[in-house]
Formats: sequence, C-alpha cells, structure tokens
Amino acid sequence: METNKNDLLQLLTVEKENYQEKFMAFASASNISNPERLLSELELIQICGYNYLWEVTQPTRQLTQQEICQKSEEFYRDTYQWMNENGLRAVQDWLVWKCNKDGILKT
Repeated sequence: METNKNDLLQLLTVEKENYQEKFMAFASASNISNPERLLSELELIQICGYNYLWEVTQPTRQLTQQEICQKSEEFYRDTYQWMNENGLRAVQDWLVWKCNKDGILKT
C-alpha cells in the first residue's frame, strides 16, 4: 500500500496517548510494510516540532495557541516540504495538546 504520511499523521494524533496499538492494527489491516519504522518516523516528526517549541520557550516563556501554530508552521514548512495542510493541522493539534499538558501553552 502506498502510504500518505499526512493521512497517517492525522491517524496518529487523534488518540494523543496510547496510539501505538491502534496504529499497528491499522497498519496490519492496510498491509503497510515495516509499520514500526513508519511509526517511529511519524513520532519523530511530532517530537522534532515539540523540541523546537521547547527551545524557543525556555526558560520561562509560554506561547498562545496561535503562536504555537505559527511557529510550528514555520518549522514544519522548512523541515518537511512534503507536509500538506492536513498533516500540518494534525501535528499542530497534537502540539497544542502536548504544550498544554507540559505547561508551555499560555492560557
């Protein structure tokens, strides 16, 4: 099966936590080859964006949701040229959730 990473990013970010088992079941049902490698690659895409936001907010700066989306769009457009609007929005949704969980989101 030809995999669209943008679609898979959407699948990955729906669950936020405990997504690995569902992703692997989807990959198996969809005949995706080497799903472990693909899952690791998608997780790395999420974490790279988070680490970028972490660096620009330390030691004590927080970001609004709009700032998270703006800064992450700049990062992802420069780093992953293949990423389309669907993939970007999926990762941004995850980033806002993660930043809120870790105290980076300014409320």
